Amino acid sequence: MIPIVNGKEETFAARGLHNGLVLLGDYTTNSYWDHITGECVHGELKGEQLQFTDYDLLYTTVEAALQITPATQIALSNQLPVQGRFMRFFTPIAHKILGNRLPPHFVRTVGEADTRRTTMDAGLGLWTDATRRYYPMDVLRVRHDGILDIIDDKTVFVYYNDIAKAPDAIYINANAVKVHDDGYLFDTGIYLTNGSLYDSQGRVIAAERPQQMFTRWYGFSYTFPECEIHKG
Repeated sequence: MIPIVNGKEETFAARGLHNGLVLLGDYTTNSYWDHITGECVHGELKGEQLQFTDYDLLYTTVEAALQITPATQIALSNQLPVQGRFMRFFTPIAHKILGNRLPPHFVRTVGEADTRRTTMDAGLGLWTDATRRYYPMDVLRVRHDGILDIIDDKTVFVYYNDIAKAPDAIYINANAVKVHDDGYLFDTGIYLTNGSLYDSQGRVIAAERPQQMFTRWYGFSYTFPECEIHKG
């Protein structure tokens, strides 16, 4: 999202939790913003909307990034801030204690849960102005050929990127797909590998993606009540 509020660049920080999700606060008015939708939900600017960027922020790995752009510069440091060192130590312990549950301070912020999926179920959530749809990981993992779906009269291909270790969704002009080498070949001759599209001549094609987020079920269902669930 673009951090522009009333024509001026704003600074945000994590200021609280609602429904187990982080709320951002701006430094000028102390209003609270939904970090997924970009909507101001409380404070002086309630109802204002941050605009989304025209580029994608996706979960990935160093290996996947280097395959797409071999010249990518990787910044490494063993000098974590105090909070980072604490979290690195505490997180594995918390996972053992909590198992597949929300921490108590998260639970205190949530409302009635959508029980169609378990709270900590993971998946890819897509949303447009008209559609909110969730693709569970257990469905994506068994669909090695990916899923061709329709969202708002546009075809979208949803798949699990093994190298990036995360699901991905990309708009595609195609009616059929098959696994080919280390990627996917569509009936239009377009080839997808490691998140990048190529035409039949091997030239890179600019990719267009819907708004998406690799998320827990509780996060997506609280943000988009009555969202759809893809059944596979």
